[in-house]
Amino acid sequence: MIQKEILKKVRRIEIQTRQVVNTLLSGEYHSALKGQGMEFAEVREYQPGDDVRRIDWNVTARMRRPFVKIFDEERELTVMLMVDASSSGDFGSVEQTKNQIAVELCALLAFSATKNNDRVGLIVFTDRVEKFVPPKKGRKHVLRVIRELLAQFSRTETSEPRPFRSRPHPVMGGLASLAILAAAASMISAIGIPETTYQWLAEAVISILGAAGVGVVSWWAFRTYGADKGRGTDIAGALDFLNRIMTRRGVVFLISDFQAAGFEKALKAARRKQDVIAITLTDPREVTLKGAGLLALEDPETGESVVVDSSGKRFRDWYEQQARTRHAQRKRLFRTTGVDCVDVWTDESYVDPLVRFFSARAKRM
Repeated sequence: MIQKEILKKVRRIEIQTRQVVNTLLSGEYHSALKGQGMEFAEVREYQPGDDVRRIDWNVTARMRRPFVKIFDEERELTVMLMVDASSSGDFGSVEQTKNQIAVELCALLAFSATKNNDRVGLIVFTDRVEKFVPPKKGRKHVLRVIRELLAQFSRTETSEPRPFRSRPHPVMGGLASLAILAAAASMISAIGIPETTYQWLAEAVISILGAAGVGVVSWWAFRTYGADKGRGTDIAGALDFLNRIMTRRGVVFLISDFQAAGFEKALKAARRKQDVIAITLTDPREVTLKGAGLLALEDPETGESVVVDSSGKRFRDWYEQQARTRHAQRKRLFRTTGVDCVDVWTDESYVDPLVRFFSARAKRM
């Protein structure tokens, strides 16, 4: 994506998100996110009803009548946007991908922050920290944050996949059909047939087996394994980086689809130092598969691909159960670590869940 196109997108996102901030989100944001504490403003003479714990005894002794200290809420916050830019974010079965939603979410939060005179920073990560923008104030800085995000996603979207290394992996089904699949795939792999032809032949083998009634295959797969594309997800590494560079307590929005493991310890450490809010991005096809017949799927982070028969109810039930299990585990992790979470779906408005979250959080304050 050339610079001119990025700037055009930045402008469009600014117009779109600023309107939402001005009409819906600004008050909710201010109420839900508090500053670092109380800042001394002045002293004044004691009035009935004042908290006696705030009496300034030095001034009282000097003036020979009681005076109390007055404090103002210290509003300034540091807001850090942590954005997962791994390859799984490229997925979207509706109008927008998870990455595109992430950019607009960050713009919404950043403009809300700058309207409240808060500082905004950015950490973009994959299996490493890709970009760090130190926290600053102001509209120009927010526009830079959006520009950096768009530039990062435009680079990753145009990256070329690496060649596949293929081998068969039968998943479930009748023994006879699995044996035939394994033999056919081994022959295909040995000949060195290209990946596209390999997948087509795999589908042909399955069709022949189904027509012949060989085995009872409720769902099946031909898998190929590719070299690491370099766009995996290391949430733990990103949180460790956050803990090193963010010394004062602030608010951290961790935006990801959380298709990763092993970050529990790092999340607990970050939560002890920061106010962490997790925003989970999910596409409906990651939870529910429609019975569309043969589907060729690929893990964009590892290069592993699989062809599945989604028309089988047994497979669709298993698929949905796996999604529900992952969701429950993630919710349990956030609850035990004290991390607030917001669920955002690519087929629904992301504004409504944010407004509901800030409103509910403000009532707890």
